[in-house]
Amino acid sequence: MNIEIGMLAISKSGHDKGSLYVIIKADEEYVYLVDGKLKTIDKPKKKNKKHIQIVNYKSEEIIMNINNGTLINETVKRCLKLYCCREQDA
Repeated sequence: MNIEIGMLAISKSGHDKGSLYVIIKADEEYVYLVDGKLKTIDKPKKKNKKHIQIVNYKSEEIIMNINNGTLINETVKRCLKLYCCREQDA
């Protein structure tokens, strides 16, 4: 699967195993993940692509804010919360 900014990902390994993140940047080998709390936009988590599971969900609001340079931690937290609430209802 193609990894794009704005997608959600779950950590498959490390001390953060099972944590849900938003991908804000990707290069050949690594992705940069934020959750708005511990891993903020200023200090994203650098993680090997092999160690994440992509979630079939993309936030248009996150993508728009990244492209505009206006992404804030509160937006990331809201996106993750909305996704979790949506999954619990399903």
